[in-house]
Amino acid sequence: MERCAFKVNSTVPFVLPISLFYRQFQPAEGAASLAVLLLLHGIRFSSETWLKLNTLERLAEAGYRAVAIDLPGKITYMGILQDTQLGEVSLNNLKNLSNHKVVVLQGAGHPCYLDKPGEWHSAVLQFLQSL
Repeated sequence: MERCAFKVNSTVPFVLPISLFYRQFQPAEGAASLAVLLLLHGIRFSSETWLKLNTLERLAEAGYRAVAIDLPGKITYMGILQDTQLGEVSLNNLKNLSNHKVVVLQGAGHPCYLDKPGEWHSAVLQFLQSL
């Protein structure tokens, strides 16, 4: 039995003035996408994170076109001051979006999708279905 029926692309398209690598999973050939979802990664990660967690696959299986890009540039950690208030500030800013939903994954650290990928995928899919 086939594990999944979806189309996968990994490419480096031309973007002014740089090239940008991305991974794209979409529903099976001929199936319409419910929406296009852009997945961004954190400072220590890449689009491969979404691939390894099966996030791209899960979203494509649910009918979404999922695109994960690798943000350009090389980041070093030496000399970078960590902002411990960033999570709280982000939450307060994101609460201003319409149709937002706050989900707390008990016992998960940051990033929570690494600690509890199954719960994270379920929460994302439930939110998408509510839109």
